[in-house]
Amino acid sequence: MAGRLYMVHLLSEDISAAASNGTSTSDSLSAVRIGSIRIELLGETATPESIAYLDNGVVFIGSTLGDSQLIRLNPDPDPERNSYITILETYTNIGPIVDMVLLETKGQNQLITCSGAYKEGSLRVIRNGIGIHEHATIDQDLIKGYCFYFIL
Repeated sequence: MAGRLYMVHLLSEDISAAASNGTSTSDSLSAVRIGSIRIELLGETATPESIAYLDNGVVFIGSTLGDSQLIRLNPDPDPERNSYITILETYTNIGPIVDMVLLETKGQNQLITCSGAYKEGSLRVIRNGIGIHEHATIDQDLIKGYCFYFIL
């Protein structure tokens, strides 16, 4: 999955050329015929769940798989990055949490999470406001060990 943002250009045909081909158009009803379609890559964003155009070329990219972004669409591409997108702000999202571990160091709890998915996947450290209360524990005597496999 990738957050590639594209612009679709619908280019119309000359309506007078269509009229000369024998198609009739009335004065009260006008028709537009699409002559060609052009697709242009604007740039990379977070993988979107929702896209909302705000105003003056500013767009909110809402992501459930990673951090959301506030971007600006520029009329000309940045020559260094070949992108029409400028990231104005990033909004942290720790979900979805796939796995986590609690570390207790020097009286301060830290929660390390495996957050996000696909290209937005990351390890996050949460330090403030962590209070974990055990409601139940289950002893599993038959488990002798466990291991994790990571594919990068």
